[in-house]
Amino acid sequence: MRFAIDVAHVAKSGAVLHTRTLPPGRLGRWVWRSTGVIEAEAGAFEAWGLREGTTVAFTTPGDAASA
Repeated sequence: MRFAIDVAHVAKSGAVLHTRTLPPGRLGRWVWRSTGVIEAEAGAFEAWGLREGTTVAFTTPGDAASA
């Protein structure tokens, strides 16, 4: 990549296990128990309040309509 990104490793339960801002051209470390990764523009996690210990929920477009 040519720009920095925020990376969050997420457990099956939705708990954020580890976050990090990666500089351009770098690979993140492997995180035990991680079943998913969230990537965003560098600085986005701080704006969203996303940090280790936060719980996230994944939905599909159809899930939002039925709620």
